[in-house]
Amino acid sequence: MSVGRRFDRALVVFAHPDDAEFGTAGTVAAWTRAGTEMAYVCVTDGSAGSNEPGAVREEIARIREAEQRALSCARPSPGRYGGSGPRS
Repeated sequence: MSVGRRFDRALVVFAHPDDAEFGTAGTVAAWTRAGTEMAYVCVTDGSAGSNEPGAVREEIARIREAEQRALSCARPSPGRYGGSGPRS
């Protein structure tokens, strides 16, 4: 499979904890197979990411951070988790 232009490194920057998987997974997989070193940055803490009644933002933020840290084991390279609060 041809991935076009070859990059040595790439940075995936995303606002919400699941955006990288929904928005760039195919590209990341192809570039990783081609030898590109990938890094990730999540710029919010994910605390606004629930419609569950009674959800507490601080608890959601802890859950989202734990999810991102667990995902770092499955991603091609580790990332940074913003934890700076919601932006939207």
